This record gives sequence, C-alpha cells and structure tokens, in this order.
Amino acid sequence: MTADDQTANVVRELRGIKYLLALVLLGVVAFGVIAFTATSPGGEQAYEGVAGPVSDRGPFYREANDLLMRGAYDDLVAIGEARMNEFPGDPYVYWALGMAYYRLRNYAQALEYLEEAQRMVPQWEAQFTGAYISAAKMFLD
Repeated sequence: MTADDQTANVVRELRGIKYLLALVLLGVVAFGVIAFTATSPGGEQAYEGVAGPVSDRGPFYREANDLLMRGAYDDLVAIGEARMNEFPGDPYVYWALGMAYYRLRNYAQALEYLEEAQRMVPQWEAQFTGAYISAAKMFLD
C-alpha cells in the first residue's frame, strides 16, 4: 500500500467519522422534532424587543407546523416568504424558513434564516436554533 493509498484511507475514515457525528447530532435534533408541535417557537407568545407587528400568528403558525411535519418543505418556503413580506419582524417566519431549507439540505439558506431567528430571539438558541445552526455549519464545511 502506497502512502497515497494510506492517506486516501485516512481521509475516507475521517469523512465517515464526520458524517457519523452529524448523524448523532441529527438524532439529538430529531428528539426535539418529536415534541415539535408542543414546543416549537411561535404560537401566541410575544417577543420582547422584536421590531414590527407580529399579529395573527395563529393560522401561519399552524400551517407552517403542519407543512413541516408533513415534509412539504417547498410549500413551507412559499408561505414563509409571503409571510415575511407581510410581517418582516416575525422571528417564527425566519425559524420556519430555516427549518424548511435545512430539511431541503440547503444549509447555507437554512443557516441564514436560523441565525436571524436566533438574533431576534436569543432565548431560542438552546432549544430551537442552536443544534440546527451547528449541524448546518458542519455540513457546509
């Protein structure tokens, strides 16, 4: 076995470890998705310090959750973009779009929206945005 073959084998093993770690991280994230409907951000709560109106969140919140749970990510992107034009200060829209793009494996877009949601509501980092942001960054490396 040549040195180049050995190097190639090590690189393959390291990539395998990277993807294994990503799967473990996603498993942890999946645990959070199981309880998604009960614990996702949004609903009728107010967000202190958020600019712009965030009224009438109920219908969007329910539809976004439904689309995410059914795997209709392209539909979620469509309604999320429309909602963002109407309510640009709604952090839940950024979170929902980030989740849709994450599920579509568009990690760059997911990262952009999830980081904005987290910037708007820093309390979401521990439960709603942090793990997805970390995983998206790992996939982009």
